[in-house]
Amino acid sequence: MRRVAIAAILVAGEATLARRPGCDVMESHRSWATAEERGSDTPLPGELQDIGAAISWVLERAELGRLLAERARALADVDGVVFYVWDEQHAVLRLLVADDGKNSSPGAPEIRSGEGVCGLAFARGEPVVIEDYPSWEHALPWAIERGIRAMLAVPLLLGERPVEAMAAGYYSHRPLLRDTVQALALMGRQVGPALEAARLYEAERTARRAAERSADQMARLQAVTARLSGALTPDQVFNVVVEEGVPALGADAGVVVLLSDDGGWLEIARTHGYPPESLEAWWRFSVEAPVPLAEAVRSGEPVLIESRRARDARFPALAEGLRVDDGALVAIPLQLAGRAIGALGFTFGEPRPFDEQDRAFVLMLSRQCAQALERARLYERVQQEHEEHKRADAERVQLMLEKAERARLEGVLLAARTMAHHLNNSLAMTVGYGELVADDPRLPADLREMALEAMRGAQEAAATVTRLQRIARLEEASAPIGVGSSHTVLDLERSSKPL
Repeated sequence: MRRVAIAAILVAGEATLARRPGCDVMESHRSWATAEERGSDTPLPGELQDIGAAISWVLERAELGRLLAERARALADVDGVVFYVWDEQHAVLRLLVADDGKNSSPGAPEIRSGEGVCGLAFARGEPVVIEDYPSWEHALPWAIERGIRAMLAVPLLLGERPVEAMAAGYYSHRPLLRDTVQALALMGRQVGPALEAARLYEAERTARRAAERSADQMARLQAVTARLSGALTPDQVFNVVVEEGVPALGADAGVVVLLSDDGGWLEIARTHGYPPESLEAWWRFSVEAPVPLAEAVRSGEPVLIESRRARDARFPALAEGLRVDDGALVAIPLQLAGRAIGALGFTFGEPRPFDEQDRAFVLMLSRQCAQALERARLYERVQQEHEEHKRADAERVQLMLEKAERARLEGVLLAARTMAHHLNNSLAMTVGYGELVADDPRLPADLREMALEAMRGAQEAAATVTRLQRIARLEEASAPIGVGSSHTVLDLERSSKPL
């Protein structure tokens, strides 16, 4: 739970103790110079009533802080006021509002409880005054550089319990009147309940938003699960993760990188929302590179960076080489059985905090992505093996057909050789005798013509036997009339042509 602590310090919310250099803290009951001796600036009761009326309707903590800073400057005639909010989870005071009338940079974004004027007023629940800030031994250099010369802080109380702290600062040395301290202390008692109410309102609103965000993330996670269940290839898995992950996190862009087979490189597998020119140097980069994705893979832990300043301080390579969004970023490892296989990355256009709910969501998303990717790879292997089996079966069938064809061809050639062995001599004798008879002058002309025809038939029969011996393949043709429609015969012309 976050507990509000508003602390105001000129320009940046610092504080250190002591009314004089060497005096650490002024007790609330300390006797100050009389109003006649130091002058009087006691506000009218109506001024405090006006402040109470002005803040009674304000529930936004930042708006309440701005209003109180403005009223505190007018009430105590100070140069600047700064408000801090207590972050109980991290035990620091975080800057909420700074008002010095110059719109200058507020300084340190956070301080610790007990540190400086603001931290000490909050920690001890009593006013802290420094009339000569530059001479004070605990003065912070950056505050001196900004021209702070005197400081005053008072606790803002809920009953007797300090729940906020308020400090004011001056750009010139001056004695701080008791009435000024008392006026701000009275204001602190008056506005403490309003600030606590604003804290409670913000806590309730934050809890409601967290519940709504949790419900939205669960719905999106279910959508991711449903889509991933139908993703059959790694490409389909990558598409689902970046297309669903980017809106689920409220990110501007997303990327998936995979570890190379040798484990030395990360290679972009899919991007969404990045301009192509911003990724030119990052399609393949070393797993040892000083960037969030590589660190997530090396460490096996998510890398959550809330702002550009934090990102550039931790990963200067991004500030120098990779043009990405100026806000937060997330890098989550993809792991299977404790082994890194890649990472998911998401970037945001604005700074944003990440809580345990966000961490749990991105880890769940990465686990689902890794499992779906493994299923897709397994499916691809099964499909590949199936195709390989089909090719192997087809090759076996083709081999069997070729063997059967060769067996048939060998049978035909055997028959041809057998025919040649039995017929060649007989056909040679038939051709020889036919020539003798045809050439005999005693043979009548009509018989000579028949003898020549018989001789030609014997020669064609011999040629057919020779062609049968030269058959290289079996090419069939329809049977001639009279052989039977259910039979085929060899097409000697095509079967005997060279391959």
